[in-house]
Amino acid sequence: MRLSGKIALIVGSFLLVILTLLLFSMNRMLGTPENVQVTATKMLKVPEIAVGVAGLLIDQLLIDVPPELVVIIEGQRNTLAQAASQTVINSSVQLGAAAGTISRAFINNESTTINLYDVLNDAVAALHLMNPVIPAELGSPNAGTINISSDSSADHIKQVALVNNMKTLLNLWWILFILCLALFFGISRLDKRTKFGALRWPGFITTFAAAIVIAAGYVIPRVASFNMESNQQEIANSVIKVLASGLISPAFMVLIIGISLVTASFVTEDKA
Repeated sequence: MRLSGKIALIVGSFLLVILTLLLFSMNRMLGTPENVQVTATKMLKVPEIAVGVAGLLIDQLLIDVPPELVVIIEGQRNTLAQAASQTVINSSVQLGAAAGTISRAFINNESTTINLYDVLNDAVAALHLMNPVIPAELGSPNAGTINISSDSSADHIKQVALVNNMKTLLNLWWILFILCLALFFGISRLDKRTKFGALRWPGFITTFAAAIVIAAGYVIPRVASFNMESNQQEIANSVIKVLASGLISPAFMVLIIGISLVTASFVTEDKA
């Protein structure tokens, strides 16, 4: 009975450690508008993602250009997106701040205005170098202005509620952490160990759980497959890599803690 209870606690705490790491990492990257800003800034420095965002800037540019110029830009979209991607990388901080502002407006269901005129104007200058037919600067002072309005429709309210529920779930990582500690205590009691020896199984569990999370963080971005165009797939893979790297970092810290606990448990027992 004691053995079966110990096994149940080991399996339960092992799964809880993995889940806690996942929730903590996602909360650290996307749990608040400030976290979204930092994560978006990091992502926008990745060339593949910068190309995708440059394409969005081109879409914004097409709103305020004559039809004949639209045809020219559309015909060279991929080349122009590559040229404007450096502007995205250079403006990653400003664009990251815009992403944080959009996140805050969405979760609070409020209206806001974002001014990306400078970024868009720099992108236009880069496009002009690729094709002199494209103007060297924006003609409209309102270009690059994005207005986000609150929405009282039922569908939008459901979307906001869903995102806020996800945020609440991510914030529960610390509760899972406390549950992990409680299970570790139970394992140590069933194992009848004292002092540092009681940390042996918690050390084994955290070590193996962290190792699995780290392995997943390296493997998943390499095996992820998306049914989309090749350039979009590169962007999706790059986003997955950034998110995975954010997961690997805390997992490494937990791995070090686990190894330290295991080592301490054996060293103190040897000295006893």
